[in-house]
Amino acid sequence: MILVPFVPVFDVMTEEKTIQRELEYIVYESYVNQGGDIERGALVNVIVVMKNVDDVGGNFTVIHTISEDNGLTREGVTNKYMAPDATKTFIYTFDINLGQNVLGNYTVVPPIITDNQLITIEENRYVTFFEYMLNYA
Repeated sequence: MILVPFVPVFDVMTEEKTIQRELEYIVYESYVNQGGDIERGALVNVIVVMKNVDDVGGNFTVIHTISEDNGLTREGVTNKYMAPDATKTFIYTFDINLGQNVLGNYTVVPPIITDNQLITIEENRYVTFFEYMLNYA
């Protein structure tokens, strides 16, 4: 019988990993503003005020939606570039019938970026005495 001694070792390795992520943002307020003018008639604005809180800028998309009291739903899209820490107002205007009630909603589609992250991997394991002498001594 041959006895092979084992030695505990602690390895720390770093590895660069590429991930995709959405830019971070905060919506400060959103509301519906009804009004109108002589040329276009009754109008409704779906307004979203938001801030890019990420350290990278990008093109944000807001999908504005209204649900009319007759059961119809309509959508409009606005796009704006937002620099880091920038605050912008996204407004989409819908034509509606005079006296019509609507509910407004929105969906934010933030840009997706590719980031490189360093990941640290720590590992406890046992190696033979000979491997220890070759690689760790």
